[in-house]
Amino acid sequence: MDTVSTNKKRNLIIAAIIAMILAAVIAGAAFLQSALLPDGASSDAIADLMPGDVQDPLIGQQAPDFTFTDEQGTELRLSDFAGTPVVLNFWASWCPPCRIEKPEFQQAYEQYGNEVKFIMLNADESVEVARAYTDEEGYTFPVYFDTAGEGAFAFEVTGIPETFIINTDGAIVARFLGATGFTTLQRAIQNMH
Repeated sequence: MDTVSTNKKRNLIIAAIIAMILAAVIAGAAFLQSALLPDGASSDAIADLMPGDVQDPLIGQQAPDFTFTDEQGTELRLSDFAGTPVVLNFWASWCPPCRIEKPEFQQAYEQYGNEVKFIMLNADESVEVARAYTDEEGYTFPVYFDTAGEGAFAFEVTGIPETFIINTDGAIVARFLGATGFTTLQRAIQNMH
């Protein structure tokens, strides 16, 4: 009987510890979510945020100019696209959230590629690796390279993927941290003026 009683006590203690850990994780997640939402926004409203709703010091600022290359090694500058709306996406093929969002970018590129310049800026891979990935997946958006990290530095990129929406005046109108979906891209593009 003592062994059964001891096992029951141990199981109850383990269950209580697990319940406390779970409660702490839930409380922490709720705190983090409320800290990341704009003032007055409910968790149900997060999907309805418009570009620029989340506070970011870069929003409204002129996009910083920087140098990057295309697949042939030709050097380009962001300022080469002045007067054209731009979707600037920092990514790499080894990044799981980047892989998740790429079909969404392909869909947006197919719909808006004639109106908006998509600069899909690979953050840290060779042309061969990036092209092999996009070819394998059937993506047709243009791929560019931030080999010197100049773009990531200029835009204060903290991790990939990150996406910036730049209007025809060259101002940053939205910034998205993490994987971005088609609906979000569509709303941002439609509201970039």
